[in-house]
Order: sequence, then structure tokens, then C-alpha cells
Amino acid sequence: RQELGDIRCLALEKVVESLDLPCRYFSLGCPERFPYYSKLKHEAQCDFRPHNCPDAGSECSVVGDIPFLVAHLREEHQVDMHVGSAFNHRNVKSNPREVENASWVLTVFHCRFMGDENEAMHCSYSLEVGSNGRKLT
Repeated sequence: RQELGDIRCLALEKVVESLDLPCRYFSLGCPERFPYYSKLKHEAQCDFRPHNCPDAGSECSVVGDIPFLVAHLREEHQVDMHVGSAFNHRNVKSNPREVENASWVLTVFHCRFMGDENEAMHCSYSLEVGSNGRKLT
């Protein structure tokens, strides 16, 4: 036998177009079925597709859906996650004039949207830092 190369078979292409195939993420909960060519487009944006662990600065190889990754981030990486539209954190120094033996606190804020790219387009964030009536936005 020899390889056929790039020769198209229109009869087989028509058969494939007539098939109603399940999403490749059916086993992860996706109930959708599509003709072959629509299936590929759906799978690229399927809500049930697995994602890589988004932990910043780690080489974690865990893959899963969003609810699984939320639990994974909390349990395995001890990520302090806040879900919702607002998050406030205050760091209060009891005596701001005290300079001796002062320690500085480095605060890192990492904001990441996990979900569909179309939903992400509707999201935004703002960061405000301030004290004594002054603020930086």
C-alpha cells in the first residue's frame, strides 16, 4: 500500500458532513452534538473544555474544568480567592509615625478571569491605593 497524499474524497466528506457528532468534552459534561465542521468551532470555545492550572509562577501541570481548578487553587496552592464583583483589603499600621524597627509589607494583587473569552470582554477592573485622603487609581 502507498500513501494517498492530499487527494480529497468528496463522497467521504459528504458522509462526514451528515454525521451528528458529540462534543469531544461529552465525558466532562457537555451535552451538545454538531455536524463535524461546526463541532470543531464549538470545541474551541466549549464551556466544559479543560484549562491549565493558572497559578502564577508555578510549573503546575494540573488540568481541569473551572470548578475543579478553583478547588485546586485553594487546596493545593493555598490561593486566597475572592469571587464576586468587589474585593477590599486593608492593611492598617497602628502608629504610622513609628519609623524604628519598621517593616515593609509587599502586597501583590493578581487578577485573572477564568472562563469564556467572550465573557471576559465584558469584564474590567480598577485598583485604588490610598490613605490620609489621598488615593492613586
